[in-house]
Amino acid sequence: ANQENGSEFSAELRGTRGIVWVQLFISVLFTWFFAKECRKFVRSADSLHPVVITLACAIGLQFCSTVFELIHLHNYNNNGYGVKPLDVLSEICGMLVEVLLSSLLILIALGYTLLHSKLGDLDVVIPIVFIIGVVHVLLVGFGKIKDDASYKFYENEGVVGYILVVIRLLLAAWFLWAVNETRKEAGMKLRYFLAKFAGLGMLYFFSYPVLFIITGFFAPYYRQKVMLVGWFAIKYGVFAWMTSMFLTRGDYFQVSTLNSSFLPGGVRPGLDKEE
Repeated sequence: ANQENGSEFSAELRGTRGIVWVQLFISVLFTWFFAKECRKFVRSADSLHPVVITLACAIGLQFCSTVFELIHLHNYNNNGYGVKPLDVLSEICGMLVEVLLSSLLILIALGYTLLHSKLGDLDVVIPIVFIIGVVHVLLVGFGKIKDDASYKFYENEGVVGYILVVIRLLLAAWFLWAVNETRKEAGMKLRYFLAKFAGLGMLYFFSYPVLFIITGFFAPYYRQKVMLVGWFAIKYGVFAWMTSMFLTRGDYFQVSTLNSSFLPGGVRPGLDKEE
């Protein structure tokens, strides 16, 4: 319904456009920073590793998600329904970001770039990731069908949200199992890295379930904004962590095959130098 100030925003959506404008500003700054770090890395290594390219795709998708959502909200303010296809695309892009980040963490936990320079037998993970991606996209569609449900005050509230929580917990269990399996083949230096990696990775996998629960404690008209800010903060926190991990010569660089680009013979630092 049209508000006193001429806006079509409901109480739940009021203020969200301003939040998304801030998110777009942060997205532009971070994308610029990431591109700068990639250029610096390429000057040393001549090319970008697939994990960096995958992270770049996730950052690009999140940028698109933010732009689509802003256009949708701008139109919603004027006509009361926005641009539905862009709203759906924004959600799909956001979900695919989650799939890419989860997949990266699980592949690394399984030993990719740590014990193996190539996917090899780990390529069986790809079809599983594809299925997870399809499930997430279908959940977006189901969630949009339920957009007008009386119990729904923010994206993915209700059944869809609970399904996403269960998926996250299952992915967390897979991630932890993978880390433990890789640890069995690791030297001391790699085990030290895996301990930190497992802790931060589990924080990511549990972040959405915790955010989902916390959001439910807020008044209905605040929930959309809490979820919008929280989910964005989680994603960019992970982007910053992975950028630091992949593009600086820290712990991950020292134990991973990214370091082999700088070493004669392509040594696997995490395993061969230790054993």
